[in-house]
Amino acid sequence: MERDYGPGARQDVIAGFGLHRYAWHICLLFTVPWFLRRRVPRLPADRVSYHRTRGRITVRAGEFACLTDDPAAALPGARPVADEEALRAELRAAVAERLGPVLDGFRPRMRRGSRALWRMAADEITRTVARRRAAGGRAARGGGVDGAAAGPR
Repeated sequence: MERDYGPGARQDVIAGFGLHRYAWHICLLFTVPWFLRRRVPRLPADRVSYHRTRGRITVRAGEFACLTDDPAAALPGARPVADEEALRAELRAAVAERLGPVLDGFRPRMRRGSRALWRMAADEITRTVARRRAAGGRAARGGGVDGAAAGPR
């Protein structure tokens, strides 16, 4: 932060940037498989490592939700669900399980209430899906770069 914005940045501003940069990448872990394959992984904290300085996320895959007609529904760890609405509910639950403790940890530093932090998380989810859609549209027209890989704005 000091390198980019100079010394003396407010703690809540620094925390906001940190939360955005973390949450955007974490949301990709859920929204990309949901958008591309209609699968929702369960990724509790012990299955994800975020290496900020190296720009890497390490994930140990495990359980995931999918639709009953998905070929992966028979795989170990698959939890088939009835329809798209049930899959969206799985997406919301998986993101809440992963980001809930993170938001709780950021709350004191950001001077924001629970609703405001969850609104920020919802924005990150929406941005990852929108960028993925835009990237898919460009790819279908024969051009563009994968929007998911471009990083947070």
